Amino acid sequence: FREDNAKFFFGREAFTEKLVEAVYQDSLVTVIGPSGSGKSSVLHAGLIPKLKQNGKWQILSFRPGNAPFSALASALISHLEPQLQIDPTTRDQKIANLAATWQREDGALRKKLEAIVLEKPNTPLLLVIDQFEELYTLCEEKERQCFLEQLLEVVKALKPYAQKFTFVLTLRADFLGNALSDRSFADVIADADQMLGPMNHKELEQAITKPAEKLGVRIEEGLTQRILNDVNAQPGELPLLQFALTQLWDKMKDAQLTHAAYQDIGRVQGALAQYADQVYQKLPSQDQERVRKIFIQLVDPTNYTRRIATRKQVGEQNWDLIRKLADQRLVITSSYQSCDRKGNLVLEETVEIVHEALIKGWSTLETWVESDRDFRIWQEKLRRSMAEWEQKTKSADLQSQGEDFLLRGLPLAEAEDWLKKRSQEINPDEQEFINHSIKARNRRRKGIIVRLTSFSVIVSALAIWAGVSAISEANQKIGAQIAFSESQFALNKRLNALVEGIRASRELTKLQGWGLAKKNIQSAVASTLPQLVYGVSEQNRFSGHSDKIEGVSFSPDGKLIATASADNTVKLWHPDGQLVATLQGHGNWVNSISFSPDSKLIATASSDKTVKLWQIECAAFEDEGCVEVKGQLLKTLEGHKDWVLDVSFSPYGQTLATASRDGTIKLWSQDGVLLRDIPVKSDRLEENQVWGVSFSPDGKILATANEDRTVKLLSLEGTVIQSLDKHGDRVRDVSFSPDGKLIASGSDDNTAIIWQRDGTFVKTLEGHNGHVNRVSFSPNSQSQTIVTVSDGEDENVKLWTIDGALLKTFNGHTAK
Repeated sequence: FREDNAKFFFGREAFTEKLVEAVYQDSLVTVIGPSGSGKSSVLHAGLIPKLKQNGKWQILSFRPGNAPFSALASALISHLEPQLQIDPTTRDQKIANLAATWQREDGALRKKLEAIVLEKPNTPLLLVIDQFEELYTLCEEKERQCFLEQLLEVVKALKPYAQKFTFVLTLRADFLGNALSDRSFADVIADADQMLGPMNHKELEQAITKPAEKLGVRIEEGLTQRILNDVNAQPGELPLLQFALTQLWDKMKDAQLTHAAYQDIGRVQGALAQYADQVYQKLPSQDQERVRKIFIQLVDPTNYTRRIATRKQVGEQNWDLIRKLADQRLVITSSYQSCDRKGNLVLEETVEIVHEALIKGWSTLETWVESDRDFRIWQEKLRRSMAEWEQKTKSADLQSQGEDFLLRGLPLAEAEDWLKKRSQEINPDEQEFINHSIKARNRRRKGIIVRLTSFSVIVSALAIWAGVSAISEANQKIGAQIAFSESQFALNKRLNALVEGIRASRELTKLQGWGLAKKNIQSAVASTLPQLVYGVSEQNRFSGHSDKIEGVSFSPDGKLIATASADNTVKLWHPDGQLVATLQGHGNWVNSISFSPDSKLIATASSDKTVKLWQIECAAFEDEGCVEVKGQLLKTLEGHKDWVLDVSFSPYGQTLATASRDGTIKLWSQDGVLLRDIPVKSDRLEENQVWGVSFSPDGKILATANEDRTVKLLSLEGTVIQSLDKHGDRVRDVSFSPDGKLIASGSDDNTAIIWQRDGTFVKTLEGHNGHVNRVSFSPNSQSQTIVTVSDGEDENVKLWTIDGALLKTFNGHTAK
């Protein structure tokens, strides 16, 4: 509902009166409610018309988008200087200048709004920020933080003018945690929130019958109650009801809404999905494939919620079809002011699904999203990397370092693979970013080849000059290298053996090129090298800790490996084995480490009963990238009464879960505020310890590994959903599969068990001769495998299929 629909807006009269009262009392009012609860409607068709009835108001409304300062500037310019609508160039320049000033100068926004309020003291100013959660879904962290700080400054400064100025925000309830994670903002909204709950039976009845009465439309007897019965059985009922009533209205005959028409549209439960199917089936086959490509871009692949996509992201070639889908009310198109890489203000066109109810109710879309989930998760990760690269290269000072933010290694190989498979769905900007990364890699490779070639020529020239004695010495050296590599292999130092063997092989190749290699040396290399290659599966070795390693974790961007140790430190490494940082500060063993999804934060759990949060950033660049990493301690989280054994970031990085021997799980915000304390109780007090904790990929469930031999599945409120009891000893670790459908647990009973998410037992993995300390799924949800790590007699790592077949055993470690 918008302002011009106010005369048909019923059912929220009581809440509207509460809002009006709050607006006259406070300088900030926050309307919080679940998706589809009608937050925007109650503002635009309820609050704003009611205020205008009571007197004259200046009312500005905007959505923050990815550039909140520009969005606010646009709303303000449209209000203060409406004549500029006919001169868009001047208007756009004013918007850009105003937004830049607010971001650059402390207090500039406050002064501007203060001046507006004081200039018209008898005309109150209402600023409505609709869909405030876009700050957390679309906006870069730096601009979001700046905007929040400026907003808070305005709220505090204009508090004395509460009856003359008010900010009103609408915020989805599932983003309340994001807002509360900023302590200063949390303090302000604590007393300013207006919770918008579900409509009761009477309110829903009014929402159905009153508009019909106003227009002289009759509702067949019993139909209203039938609709209400269907609505009460449906979660997120308002959007479903709205769509069903719209469809029913279109089928009205003789100014009457009938049972037959209601049945024909599929009732509340099926109206939206049935309608979407009808639209889809009428399209030609080539357009049906385009619809699939469009809609998978409109769903967040990690939590199956709708997302706003830009025109570029859905494909310029698909925009004509998007307009048709918008006419059919399946998508909503919009636009907002944004800045390009050069800082120029541009109009960004966007599209989003009409409502999340379509994601949950239309089985065709659900199938598309599930089948394309791996591609879309990768694509969103690519876009985050691309946004970071664009942000860093905006500044002239950083353009020379642009290559440091391009894709490298595994992420680049992954990008090349997807580019071959799905090039039609990777937009030109994304392809350009990948191609820039490929060119940078090729330049690096060419430089290495040139250096190696020069070195080889020099060595060959020296060998010729040295004469026969040098040739004999070279043969002896190769013989000694092979003998040393064989001794290293016998001592189980297989990586060292392989490195030395390869060196010997390269030296031999040089001599063979001149026909100067001795036959006995050639035979020794030929017999030894294959044994080394086939016997070695270790890719690299990290040495540097002075005590045992308790945990290891790869950063999500693939650039760093973190190791936690009983020497009280955490070390950060490049995958090639180069040590780039040591984090010191814990007073006892570090038991576990977890990277945030954006790879910028690390959480460390320790036997000193604390968790520490560290910010990770590059401190030194060289030709091959970042060579020194700085780890800055942000916060120490205190509250556990015994060792903290595990720590895990939620999939979206806003929440931390910690597990302790004190028998509790604690949930913390990203800035270290304790959100919830969850006791994990056992029948026996001495078995209350919690060894491990893991979030489900959708962030809605916690799995815990427990001393009492169980795996417990908990809601984020701490309610026990399931207790999985099949292990014969303490459970050490627990992990969800990437698609969230399976759970793996490792135990001191020397086994790992696979479970379905609903708690159904699937398979026991047997084969270890020691405790299974760690379990982990492979990242690829299409061909899942499970890794288990054991101590005891075998001291090895095993790779399994999810059906329980042992694929490979990795040997090489010599202690648990």
